[in-house]
Amino acid sequence: MKLAKLAQALSLIFFAGAAFAQQDVQKGERIEITGSNIKRVQDEGALPVQVITRKDIDRRGITSVEELLMTISANGTGADNLSSNVGIQLGTTDRNNNGNSSANLRGLGASSTLVLLNGRRISNHGAKGNAVDLNSIPLAAIERVEILKDGASAIYGTDAIGGVINFILRKDFKGIELTASTDVTQHGGGDVHRFNILGGWGDLSSDRWNLMAALSYDKQEILNGNQRSFHNGFQPDRGLSPDTTGTPFASQTGSAGTALGSSFRTPSGGIQNYNRANLLSFQGKCDSVPGMSQYQDRLWGNLGFRYGCAFDYGGSEVIIQPVERTQFVGRGTFQINSNHTAFAEVIASRTDATKSFEPYQITTTLLPGANYPVAGPYYQDLSQYISTFNRNLPIAYRWRCNDCGNRMIETVTDAYRALLGLEGVVFGKWDYKLGLSQSGSKADSTLEHGYMYTTPMVAALASGQVNPWLLPGQSQSAQGAALLDAARADGASLFGGEAKLTQFDGALSGEVFNLPAGPVAVAAGFDYRRESYKFRDGEVTAQPIYQAPFDAEFAEVSRTIKAIYGEVSIPILKSLELTGAVRHDEYS
Repeated sequence: MKLAKLAQALSLIFFAGAAFAQQDVQKGERIEITGSNIKRVQDEGALPVQVITRKDIDRRGITSVEELLMTISANGTGADNLSSNVGIQLGTTDRNNNGNSSANLRGLGASSTLVLLNGRRISNHGAKGNAVDLNSIPLAAIERVEILKDGASAIYGTDAIGGVINFILRKDFKGIELTASTDVTQHGGGDVHRFNILGGWGDLSSDRWNLMAALSYDKQEILNGNQRSFHNGFQPDRGLSPDTTGTPFASQTGSAGTALGSSFRTPSGGIQNYNRANLLSFQGKCDSVPGMSQYQDRLWGNLGFRYGCAFDYGGSEVIIQPVERTQFVGRGTFQINSNHTAFAEVIASRTDATKSFEPYQITTTLLPGANYPVAGPYYQDLSQYISTFNRNLPIAYRWRCNDCGNRMIETVTDAYRALLGLEGVVFGKWDYKLGLSQSGSKADSTLEHGYMYTTPMVAALASGQVNPWLLPGQSQSAQGAALLDAARADGASLFGGEAKLTQFDGALSGEVFNLPAGPVAVAAGFDYRRESYKFRDGEVTAQPIYQAPFDAEFAEVSRTIKAIYGEVSIPILKSLELTGAVRHDEYS
C-alpha cells in the first residue's frame, strides 16, 4: 500500500524595491547572493542582506558562531543557545539545549530559520532534531556571513520563513595561518582559549587546483554565578527576591498528617494561617547561611510563607557554560577548464558542552515516604515557636540539597558533512551548479553530577540519617553521606539522538534579454533531500531518576522532500528592480 502524500507546499513572492549593498567583489565577477539563485555581476540585490566579514569577526574578538549571532539584533537568543539555563524542563522544545545552539531570526523559532554552509543545507542537531547546531560551524574557516533578515520561503522552502543565515568558507586560500590566544578575566572564571591552523596549497588561476585544510580548537571555561557580585537575586528594595522556600537549611512545609499540620498560627499573627516554618526565620537569622534570606512574603503576596527563608537559586546558577569545540575543514578544488570547476569538501566537528544548574529543590511531600521520621537523630522540634506543633508526627520539608551538588548534564555532539560539487558556465552568461552531499549529527547526553536515583534517594531521606538542617561549618555524618552517595546517578545515560541529511541539488541561471535598465535574469533549479532522525532514552527509563529531563523514545523516522523552483529579476530602473520567485515542495 502506497503512503499518501501528507503535505505539499507552494510559495510565491514578488518584491520591488531599492537595491541593498551586498559585498565587495572583483569587477565583472558573477556571484550568488543569499536570498537569490540568480548570479549577478553587480554587488547589489533586492533583499536586505547583512554581511559580516572575517575582519569584522576578528575585530570584535568573537570566539564562536553562537557569540557572533548574539550580536545580530534580528536574532532572538532566549532558550536557543548554551548561554540559556533553559533545557532543564521536560518536553521537546527545551530538550537538549544542553549541547545545542540555534539561530532564531525574528523570534519565529529555530526551526523557521534556515542555516546554510556555502549555500547548502546541513543536518540538524542529533538530539534537538529540529534546528542546526551552530557549534558545528567552523568559525576559523569562515570568510564571511550573509544574513537575510527577511522571509525567503519562496527561494529556499518553508524552513526559511524567519530568514536565512549563510556561512561562507574560505575557498582559494594559499599559505599557512596560525593563531593562538587566551582571554583571561579580571576576577576569575570564564576564560577562553583558542588555537587555529589554516593551510592552503595551489593556485586555481595558475595551477588549476587548490587544497585547503583548517583545524581549530577552542575552550570556554565555566563562569559560576558566585564569582560575580552582580549575580544577586536578593534585592528587595528593587522588588527582586527569590520566590522559593527550598533552602539549604530546610523549611518545614504544611501538610496533613505531619508535625506542622496543614497550617498553623502564631500569637502575634492574628487569624493569619502559615504553612512554612524555618527555625532561622523565627530567630531572625535566615541570612546566616550563604545564599539564604528572609522570605519576602508581602513582595510575593504569599503571607502564609512569612516564617520561611528563601534561597537565591539564580545566584547559584552558572553564567557561562563550559564548552570545548574541535573542528576540521578540508576542501579540494580542481579547475577542469575555464568553464567548469569541481570540488570536494569535508567538515567535521566535536562539541563537548556541560550544562550546570542549581542543586535539587526537594519537596518531601512529592516523594511519598520521604518525610523525616520522628525517631531520626536530627528531628527538628519547633514547639517552642508553634504551640500546635505535634512532635509525635513526621516532618515534611522543602530542602535545597547542596550536598547533592549542582546538576550537570554533559552532551557530546559529533557532526560532519561531505560534499561533491560541480559548477561553471554552460554557454554565454548561463551558470550552473550541481551538488551531492551527506551530513549528520549524533549527540549523547550524560548525567555528569547532581542527579539522584529516586528509590534510593527516598530511602535515604526516610532513614532520618540525612540532615537537612546544616549550618555553615557543619557536614553530613558518615552514614548520611554514604546514603546520598549510594543514590547518585553520576554517569547515567540521559538520552541520545542522531540526524542525517542526504541532498542532491542543481540550479541554472542566466540572462534572457536586455532592458534599458539592464538585463532580465532568470534561475531555475531542483532540490532532492532525504532526512532521517531517531531518538532514544538512556538509563533513566530503566531506573527512575528524580527530576531528570527526558522524552519518550521512538524509532528512526524519515522523509523525502522534492522541490523545484524558479526566479526572475526584472530591472525597472538602475536602482529599482522587480523580482519574482515560485517554489513547489513535496514532503513524503
